[in-house]
Amino acid sequence: MKILLKHVGGIGDFVFFVPPLIESLKKKYPHSSIDVLTTCSIRRKMKIGLSCRWPFIKRKHLRIWGEPESSGSGYCIDLIITNPFVDKVINFHSSKKDLDGNFLKGYGYESHNIQTWNKNYLNKVLKKNIYDKFLDIDSVAINRFCNPLRILFGKLGEHDAYYSNYKIYTSQYDKNKIDKIIRNFPRPRILLCEGIDSLAMRAWTNEKVASLSLMIQKKYSVNPIWFGKNNIPVVDGKPLTIREHAEFARRCDVAIGNANGPLHLAASVGVPTILLLSLLSFERVAPEYHLNPYITNYRSCHMTIHAPECDKHCGLKPEEPCDQFGSNDDKSWISSDNPGQQSTKSCAAAIGVETVFDTLVSVLKKRGF
Repeated sequence: MKILLKHVGGIGDFVFFVPPLIESLKKKYPHSSIDVLTTCSIRRKMKIGLSCRWPFIKRKHLRIWGEPESSGSGYCIDLIITNPFVDKVINFHSSKKDLDGNFLKGYGYESHNIQTWNKNYLNKVLKKNIYDKFLDIDSVAINRFCNPLRILFGKLGEHDAYYSNYKIYTSQYDKNKIDKIIRNFPRPRILLCEGIDSLAMRAWTNEKVASLSLMIQKKYSVNPIWFGKNNIPVVDGKPLTIREHAEFARRCDVAIGNANGPLHLAASVGVPTILLLSLLSFERVAPEYHLNPYITNYRSCHMTIHAPECDKHCGLKPEEPCDQFGSNDDKSWISSDNPGQQSTKSCAAAIGVETVFDTLVSVLKKRGF
């Protein structure tokens, strides 16, 4: 049996969806061949006049997938190429040019013989009926209240299958590289996942993040470590690749964040996480829901702080503050008469600093701090 899975979307969903699908299918069909079509770079805008080796660009702006980053970060390809259950990894490029399965070149990819496909070439392959099962994960509609893995297994025709233990595998090279710098970061190593202080609906607030950081410094005499694409450590003069950064996270003691890529990446390598949850349901995104059933060491369990709920549909209220911001506990952070940036927030922004800090202390206590 030959199986093809395609996912070129956000890195959080990639880490969350693809590894458990692959592992479950491989265990059920041990003689199957499982290929993954993903990308070596995040989608980005290219402008006319910028250096680009693809001559087909005609519009002022064009979003590009699959062009290797100058840093060689690797994006999703780097995260899946070390997975022991994958038979072949394929790079997806948004080029309209006929790539004919050319091999991906540059940044160390040559040794892996990774082909590059675009939409036209993928359609050619599918018409030949080479694959017995094909799932375009990006095209599956998943709402914010459902269990996404149950839906994806159903789309593959595997209605009796369910497995949610998502894992990213790092290499010995990654481990050796992190050995060079990890002692520069005293324990406990506390990760703050990028995005927790953003203006995104599901995020917390930058004021509360700052207060939490001060409380961490006072109790543990360490600074929290920002984890994400804007805070990548440098080793031997080069920034870490995304998989090396995941290995760095694996050496840390806890990660705090909202439901996004950095939090899922940390969870995928075994870091206990504290999720600040709002907008999305517990079974939609929480590592506690999906990973804790497979964890035997209670020190590594994930935790979730549920935001207080209100009757409003937070994702659809851009001009008025969440009801929770009128509570006595949070008046120092919001004025209902002048909500400002908080008017675009969900109930996650109403979670108190003390609540997060107390949860952090309980997690670290289990780990001997």
